Amino acid sequence: MKRIFLLLGIPLLSGLLVSGCGGNNSDDFVDTAFIYPRAVHAMVDSPVQTFSIGPSRFVSDIGYGNVSAFSAFASFDTSVDIRGRLADLSRFEIDTIEGLTFQTGFEYTFITAGFVDAPETFMISKQRIRRPFTEIYIQFAHAATLQDDLEIYLTAPGEDLANATPYATLGRTEYTSSEPIPEGEYQIRVFRASDGEQIYDSDVLQFFRDPNAPEDRGGRDWFFCLLDTVDTIMWPVKGLLTDGLNSFSVAGAGAVSSLRARNVAAGLGTVDVLLDGDASDPLASGLSYLESSDHRALVPDAYLATATPAGQPSDVLLESTVLTSSGAEEAFYLIDSETQPFGLLQLEDRRSVITEGRLGIVLAAPENQVVSIYVAYPEDVDVEQGEYGGLLANRISPPFVFSRLSRLPGDTLVTVTLWFNVDDDDGSNDEEQRILGPLEINLAAGDVRSLVLVPPAPGSSETLQGIILDDL
Repeated sequence: MKRIFLLLGIPLLSGLLVSGCGGNNSDDFVDTAFIYPRAVHAMVDSPVQTFSIGPSRFVSDIGYGNVSAFSAFASFDTSVDIRGRLADLSRFEIDTIEGLTFQTGFEYTFITAGFVDAPETFMISKQRIRRPFTEIYIQFAHAATLQDDLEIYLTAPGEDLANATPYATLGRTEYTSSEPIPEGEYQIRVFRASDGEQIYDSDVLQFFRDPNAPEDRGGRDWFFCLLDTVDTIMWPVKGLLTDGLNSFSVAGAGAVSSLRARNVAAGLGTVDVLLDGDASDPLASGLSYLESSDHRALVPDAYLATATPAGQPSDVLLESTVLTSSGAEEAFYLIDSETQPFGLLQLEDRRSVITEGRLGIVLAAPENQVVSIYVAYPEDVDVEQGEYGGLLANRISPPFVFSRLSRLPGDTLVTVTLWFNVDDDDGSNDEEQRILGPLEINLAAGDVRSLVLVPPAPGSSETLQGIILDDL
């Protein structure tokens, strides 16, 4: 598969332009009255981060594995402050770099590597390329906290590396200069310097001028930063690639998605979970109620997942098409139903954050009903007064899978209510009735858990059952 980094990508959110500083968005020159800072969040256990030069913020709440756009900035303070955001939205200090000297007309990339309690922040400075330009430039940086020295090869696709020399050998927090390269197709391969093990293959990348640009324009100034990735896919590092306008997470070639099965269907019994009917290599074998299989590294693709009684591959209990995502860990839940059992996919996002507990919520029941979900801390809940705290979702119908919630360490309470008479035109007869909770979930700092809301066990008088699973 070829990845064309020309016309596709995620547009970068702009940084902050300090009020009163002016600035110029033209590509025709470098405005020498300004510096151009940006940020990369590569700290594996940190919440979102904010970057400031002196008292002036230039990046707000950037998440792990992301890069900001450049800001035009006229602050000439000598320090950069990096703060994390806690689950209650307050801030705490992660790192401060002092004694800096900024030069106008230069770009400054601040990269937070390491850990919250052992930060390894580093800065890359280079003179901003005068606009317009037609060349292709590339620069590499090593921000993978869990890796030591790395050898980076930049070659034509498929080139034999037997007699090749690394483009660069970088220790953690080291980087190359930005250098011009000819237009064309390339492949980036990375090896550990210590043992020669290959830990990354980009697949084919295309680095070309913008074909729609005038002859004197269309150049690209690429920055390729190596980051840590989840440990259940093929490569332990991934690439963060940006040209300053768009960014790309480059998971690489091969089995760069990850899937596991989780049995939360009491009525199914012990099952095997097969992909595309392959009983010789099941995703899960003998998976009992409330058990989870190991993660399997897979090539990103569409798979037909089936659950069968253990050892009986021809007797299909449920089937569902599962589309796995590049660079992501996902969980396939087996769900009971009053009619037909079904599967539900969750993007797991299991990164452990040292300052918070992280909670995923999978709403799989009650079927064909309308519910609201409340997530709160104990001090915000008064059941007798009908106060359940923060409203996460109002009047939705299952199934629904929520993104991870950041929670302060301690107890979190989840309450689910059911709505009646919701078909009334004016809503005057609508009634909200509590059907689950407040359910207490204890989350320590660094915990990652999921609450799965499923039909109750057979014979139960309840409307809904909550199952809490440890995701790590």
